[in-house]
Amino acid sequence: METSILNIGELFLHLLQRLKKEIDFSQINNLILVMDVMGQHGKMDLQKAEKQKVFDIFLNSGLHGGCWPNIVYSVISFRLSDNCQRVIAVRNHNKRHSEHNAVDFLRELLILESLPPQTIKWYVNFSPCRNCSDKIDGFITEARTLYGIRLQIDMQFPCLYKIRRPSCERELCSHLQSVSTLDHRRNIEGLRQIQQNGVMLRTIDEGGWSDIREILSVAFSYRGTPRNTEDVRLNKDFHHLMSGNHSTDGFVTLEQLLQEFHQITEKFKSGLLI
Repeated sequence: METSILNIGELFLHLLQRLKKEIDFSQINNLILVMDVMGQHGKMDLQKAEKQKVFDIFLNSGLHGGCWPNIVYSVISFRLSDNCQRVIAVRNHNKRHSEHNAVDFLRELLILESLPPQTIKWYVNFSPCRNCSDKIDGFITEARTLYGIRLQIDMQFPCLYKIRRPSCERELCSHLQSVSTLDHRRNIEGLRQIQQNGVMLRTIDEGGWSDIREILSVAFSYRGTPRNTEDVRLNKDFHHLMSGNHSTDGFVTLEQLLQEFHQITEKFKSGLLI
């Protein structure tokens, strides 16, 4: 089976061949517009240097003591109706997350009958937020109910987006100050929702890193690295969070500790505590 990084022009020609005379010129113009918009929203073809950049962004996402990237990539491997395997890399752009842009792109393939039933491999360096989870959930449901296409998504990530990890709460990590209880709950709910709809959610392990290395054609030694250590910790946190045992859910959050400290201080000042 042929595997290659998807070229926009190549895909466009493929879609036109599929459509042949089934659409008129006005529809073709609309299709061109859609492809242009996707390009503006961050879709790109990857050259060698860019592949290394994308891999480094994945590698540094969520590493404690490091500088986390503010760029999010979705690297997606899927099969077109001609049975050729293709890979696209979609990044966040302005206020649109990479998952949002990726779903829009995949939906166009679905509409044009170029996306057959399959398991889509989806690697993203931060887990989806609640809104992106809703977008993914809607896409899977739309494919099944409107087009009769059953799509499964195998999604892997090395970092959780705006979610309070139990291990971070135990260590009172400073980055938790930027994660509100509401964001935490909404994002966990979103992940549970798409998991219930058949999306396989996993933290990246050694096998996942091997797959990404192969897709992006980069070299990396994994075992014994800080990334390896972090992934083991993240996997434990993620399973605990998805099991529903976590409090905001179970552990006391940094926000809750500060609130309790403030309450005790006020009581002490008022003489209620001696």
